[in-house]
Amino acid sequence: MKNREALRREFDEIDAEIIALLERRLQVSGEMGELKRQLDLTIYDPSRESQVLEHLKIHLKDQRLLPLIKRIYTCIFEASKEVQKKSKEV
Repeated sequence: MKNREALRREFDEIDAEIIALLERRLQVSGEMGELKRQLDLTIYDPSRESQVLEHLKIHLKDQRLLPLIKRIYTCIFEASKEVQKKSKEV
């Protein structure tokens, strides 16, 4: 069994990976916002959000976590839409 410090170090490593991936995702969101403006498309695309959630469900190993993952992704979707609305590129 790992001790508390070892688990905290593991959390820190995971958090660093998550931050890097979220930053990358938001940068791509900025690019998507620019493309949507050029193509005169709306920012909100509920069918795409549904597709993403279905994709997550397929890849999630522990389906008991699905409600929590959906809550997290709801926040990610909101942040992505905000970036798409506000910036030319993040």
